[in-house]
This record gives sequence, structure tokens and C-alpha cells, in this order.
Amino acid sequence: MIRLFFTHHASGNNATTPEKLLILRQFSMETLRAVAEKHKMLLARSSTLEGVVEATAIIEVEAPSYPPHTSFEDIFADAMCWRPRSILSFFHRRNPECVRTLKPSFALSPDFSEKFEAVVRAHIVPAMMKSRTVSIVGSSWKWNPATSTAVDLWSFIENDPNSAERIRQSWNGAWEALYQRKVTKKVGNETKEVLVASKELQSLRPLLESDLYDLPTVRNRELDLFRSLLFEYDTLVLERSWVKVRQIYEQEMDRRSYQDKAREGALRDSLLEVFDRLSDRAGEFLVMLAYFAFPNIDVAFLEKFTHNKGRNHADREDRVPYLMRFLNQDGVAEVKLLESNLRRAREEAAKAAIIANR
Repeated sequence: MIRLFFTHHASGNNATTPEKLLILRQFSMETLRAVAEKHKMLLARSSTLEGVVEATAIIEVEAPSYPPHTSFEDIFADAMCWRPRSILSFFHRRNPECVRTLKPSFALSPDFSEKFEAVVRAHIVPAMMKSRTVSIVGSSWKWNPATSTAVDLWSFIENDPNSAERIRQSWNGAWEALYQRKVTKKVGNETKEVLVASKELQSLRPLLESDLYDLPTVRNRELDLFRSLLFEYDTLVLERSWVKVRQIYEQEMDRRSYQDKAREGALRDSLLEVFDRLSDRAGEFLVMLAYFAFPNIDVAFLEKFTHNKGRNHADREDRVPYLMRFLNQDGVAEVKLLESNLRRAREEAAKAAIIANR
């Protein structure tokens, strides 16, 4: 397996250093060809080399499990954490053969998922428990303290329209209480309306900060996204979308011996189709997931993809803000150059392998 010469350290610092630039300059085409020769089978997988039959290696991550409790309040708190984490875990799958150095967007990081659970337990569940609607759900659910878990409670909520609506209202209300509010302030000689964060939102922000992923300052847009994680994502739709994208990726960029060759641009079109079927946030997270899971997708591919989501930079930042942040982080230019060189070496190795096997 080819690994990049500089890795993402635990600190998450991706700043470009003179040492990294020196390594990049020394990473010549001659070196790449030598690496390609030693790793011919891996590098040549984008060719039509016969005998390559295994699917792209993807490690899936399951949502955490929670034990039974004797208290409904405890099971309820677990359920409010389990459901969002089951959605986020979809975006945590990885390919062990695909090594990336860029900092992932927050939704793609298991570390964020853990911090998000802490926020839900500290800020959201206590607010929800004050609502009479939650106690109504608790009294209508038939459960066994010895065996019932968060998954059982969520299954009941999901399959009972009245309970689902009660929980939706309570959950949304707890998040909306954190939203920035408009206040009137005098700026110079003018009076303006500005958004101001509450003390609770200010206290929440540090709980989600980390050097291991990229998360902008939490404002109303982020709170909207967090709120949507309970009901507005369909895991079956996400999985079907992923299966399609994975298949088209292999057919166009990493074909197996039994697969038909897809036309150039098929993966882009497939991602655009999937994107339009999902919410904008789910769509851009899935596009970034493809980068972390499929070795032959590179930064240049992502940049071209964003051009389909807006006529100019401002339009794209409005439509795919987190993907644009990902592409604007420190070190992207150097990674883009390295990926370009690796792509050329991979193509040359693939051609050489085809000639050698004739």
C-alpha cells in the first residue's frame, strides 16, 4: 500500500512546513515510477487487468450500543444519542488502502460524533425532559427494564406517528432555543440588526471543538444541521446511494475484470444525481466520503464537482459550504500537486502492466 510521506498527526495540524514542501519537491516522477513498480498490482487496479475481482475495501463503522436501563429517562437519553450517531456513523466508513492527510469535515469524524453525544446529553435531553410530550411517549411505550434499550425505544418512536411527532417537536424546540437571536445595536451613527449568541450557545461551542476535524464556529446553520440528524436522514436511501456511487466509481476509475467500463464522467454524474436526491448537507458529506474511501478520487475531482453547484465561488459556498471549507484548508495546494503526480504514475503503471501481460 502506498502511503503519503507526511501523515495527519494527532494534533490535526495540517499547516504546510518547509520540510513538507521539500519532500514534495523531492517526490519526483522517477521516485513515483519506482514506487509504482514495487506496488504494480495496487497501482494498476484502474486498468482492465484480469483477476482483480474483490470489491473496494471499505470498513464500515457501527453506531455505539447502549445497555438496558431501569429508568425511562436514561433509555430516552440513549435513544436521542443513538439515532444521530447511527446517521453520522454512515459517514465514518473508510478504505484502509486510501490514506489522506487533509483534515476531514466534522461529520466524517468519529471524534465529532462522540462530542456531539456529549452536547445532546448536556444541553438537549435536559430541555426535552421538561416537556410533557416526552412523558406521554414514555407512558405509551411498553418496555422491559431488563432488556429494553435505546434501539427498542427508537423503533417504537419511529413506528408510532403520534410519538414521532411529539419527539420531533420537543427535539426541535430544544435546538431552536440555542439559536442566535437578532438584536438591535447602534454601530456608529447607524442602528443595525445583528445575530447574537446566547450564553448557552457560547458554552456549547467549546464542547464541539477539536483539532481532528474541521468545524466552523457553531451558528444557526450548524444548529439547523444538528437538529436535522434525528428525523431528516434516511439510512436506507444513504446506503442505496452509496452502493450506486461505489459501483460507478469502480466501473470508471477502478474496474474489476467482470465489470463493464463506464464512460468518462460517469462518476461525476452519479454523484450529482445522488446529491440532488439527498439534502444538500447529506450530499456534500457523501461527496467528501467518496474522497476518503476511493483512492482514485482526488482534490481536483472535488474542485470540478463544486463547479456544478454554483456559477461562482459565492454560489458554491452557499450551496456546499462544508465541501468548500474542506477544499480551502491549509495544505490543499500541496496535496493536489502530489495527487496529480500519483495519478500520472498510476496511469503509467497500469499501461505498463497491460503491455507486460499481453
